[in-house]
Amino acid sequence: QIEELHKKKTIRQAFAYYQRRDGLHLQIVDTVADWVRLRAEYFTQHGLRQVGSDRAEAFEDPRKQQLYAELFASGSPAIHFSCLWTGGKPLAFAFCFIFRKVLYYGAPSFDILETKHSPGMLHIIELVKSCHREQYAEVDLTIGSAAFKGRIGNRCVQLPTVYLYQGKRGYWRARAREVAMDRFKSALRAIAPERDIWRKLKEYADHITWYRVRYRQS
Repeated sequence: QIEELHKKKTIRQAFAYYQRRDGLHLQIVDTVADWVRLRAEYFTQHGLRQVGSDRAEAFEDPRKQQLYAELFASGSPAIHFSCLWTGGKPLAFAFCFIFRKVLYYGAPSFDILETKHSPGMLHIIELVKSCHREQYAEVDLTIGSAAFKGRIGNRCVQLPTVYLYQGKRGYWRARAREVAMDRFKSALRAIAPERDIWRKLKEYADHITWYRVRYRQS
């Protein structure tokens, strides 16, 4: 099934584009010196990608940068940090985790100036190929509904959610809120189905939360 990843025209064109330049090279970063050399670019790419997606910048918080630095410096075999290069230019990164020969994809970044040529997707494909050579059991693209997961994944697992309540009263309060929210969203869709008011309200709430966090940090 590895060959299936190259069948899409856009992917073939992207690979061909970089092959005409300086080629592509996947580096598994395994030394602290390389991490120190690359981490600033990784954090910058990740932040710009989130800004471009209208999300808060996770690595703007120095505590999160420190957490990832400590994870890498721990030398744990569960840490898998990689970079996709074209010549001397880093195109994309991913900070993943390994457990029982499964690679769990996480915290990806890519050069947004190269978006047209799908560097993030090419990085995933090169990771999958690398894991296949290393005889990993699978690559888990983890939770989420990003479009690229449907394009390259070959299995989707629906994860159950378990809620714990302190008692019957807590359960019924939560259930009442859920029913009320469902009715509220249905009413919004009925009023203006084409405008997706619920999504816009969520966006406004996210923006308010983001500004509140920034204010507290200042």
